Amino acid sequence: MIDIIKNIFCKKCNKENRFYMNRTLLQLLLFMLLFGCSSKSNTNQTENVSIIDSDTLTISQTQENELYRTSASCVVFLMPSDKEIEDMKKEYSEEDYNEIIADIVWYPGIAGGILDSFNIQNEYVTNQLRLRFILSNGDSIEYNKSDLEENMILFRNDTLPILSTSIFFNRDFTLEFFKR
Repeated sequence: MIDIIKNIFCKKCNKENRFYMNRTLLQLLLFMLLFGCSSKSNTNQTENVSIIDSDTLTISQTQENELYRTSASCVVFLMPSDKEIEDMKKEYSEEDYNEIIADIVWYPGIAGGILDSFNIQNEYVTNQLRLRFILSNGDSIEYNKSDLEENMILFRNDTLPILSTSIFFNRDFTLEFFKR
């Protein structure tokens, strides 16, 4: 840990590496702060939401704050919910838990930094249980977050989203996908 801190403040390190390392550490600290000190809101706003589950369409009531929706071209990183974080704390030792959380934050942080450098919008979704991507023709594609094994979704509103993982982030593929 001390070596990491030394590398962050090392004057011989190039600025780009220090920038990404500082950004990632800041994201890690913010992530831990958010999940360590989160407050629950009790809003009762509901709406009808169409959920596509496999090949069947079901209608369910969901709270507004449980639905993430966008029509903007972006990359969405799926982060663990408060409940998932609590479950991990119970399931793993403190050392394993900290390593898992570091990986969960590290890979999207690196990918997010690359996306930022190319002015590609990227967002982090945590507690929303369902995701709705609205296409330019008015159709929408919906996912139940818990059914997805992937943690990264590339979305352009003129084509279907691409599900992937931030560990296998490919800059060239992503730039080609968002090329207009």
